[in-house]
Amino acid sequence: MELLNLLRPYLNYFRFFGICLQCPGMKFYTKFYSYGMAILCVLQAVLLAPTMYFVMEPSSGQDIINFMLGIGIFFTHIVIVLETLLTKNSQLDFWYLLKKLERLYRNNFNDIEESYRELMISVRRKIWIISVISCTIEALTIVSLVIVGKFDTENNASQYVWFLTLYSTKAVRTKHMSYIVAVDVLKMHVALFNKVLHRRKVDFRTMVKEDIVKELNLIKFRHTFIWELCRSINICHLWSQFTNIVVDFFHITCFCYNCYVQIVHTSYYQLLFTLLSGIPLPCLLFILMLACDELQTIATKSQNGVQNILHMNTNDHFTKNCIIDLSLQLHHEKISIAFGRLFTLNIAFFTTVKIILSDSYRKTLFL
Repeated sequence: MELLNLLRPYLNYFRFFGICLQCPGMKFYTKFYSYGMAILCVLQAVLLAPTMYFVMEPSSGQDIINFMLGIGIFFTHIVIVLETLLTKNSQLDFWYLLKKLERLYRNNFNDIEESYRELMISVRRKIWIISVISCTIEALTIVSLVIVGKFDTENNASQYVWFLTLYSTKAVRTKHMSYIVAVDVLKMHVALFNKVLHRRKVDFRTMVKEDIVKELNLIKFRHTFIWELCRSINICHLWSQFTNIVVDFFHITCFCYNCYVQIVHTSYYQLLFTLLSGIPLPCLLFILMLACDELQTIATKSQNGVQNILHMNTNDHFTKNCIIDLSLQLHHEKISIAFGRLFTLNIAFFTTVKIILSDSYRKTLFL
């Protein structure tokens, strides 16, 4: 599996945060490292949750909200670890489906090699940009904490939460990064599928019926495997991504509330810390939603590609019926990233939630 070999360094990076990703051909030390980090992450989350309560002793409304946010982050981290441990079969199915797709492109080896190269450039760029920005902001946050510690010693609740949940926060954000990688892999295969469709648009006119049937069967199998790949991603991230995004939007709500309270009480040094610690999350969510939105757009082009083939091959009834059958298959095999089997993740979902939060925040200001 060429793609698996290309992604192995990033999989090990994800495992450092307890994201126990399973793949074929794992060696003993890789399994030991993966399961060991998962167990350690669960233990640290379970132990730090009560520790945070005794350290903070939340009494005011702002302290209670920050404490609830910390508990939500620890809970999400535990859900992520447990889900990756319990979805081993679905994760292995993901890699086996990728292998089957690779075999179907034996005659288009150069295309898939080029697609893998472009995918790795995109993945490498996204991970490095997100990591560098996150580390830079965390360094600036530590500097701001030193300033806050000197000038503002009363409001320390958010600082305690930030320190105690730092590792778990990076873990839940890294889960988003692993999710983005999975979506990019799926997006790459859908784009490759559309590329093959575009090539066959004219070829079917000159091909004999036997070759047409063979090629259409290959196209059907490719789309079925891509659809199964999408289902596998949704199954593997069902609970963790649902919990993660819910806590993320609660985090954004807490961020807005803390900014409001600190502006009212003129705690500008504390506001500096809050602003710095809150920047990475909306950016990461936007990148995730944008990747899902691009996937949905590319998947829609598949239907258009089939319709174009149909319009160019309307004379032969046999070919026409085969293409209609393919079109119906694509209609039923919807490719989209789900949010807890309730909504579809895309920019529209992100915008809707943002409007709801903004509206609620605006109403709170007038109470």
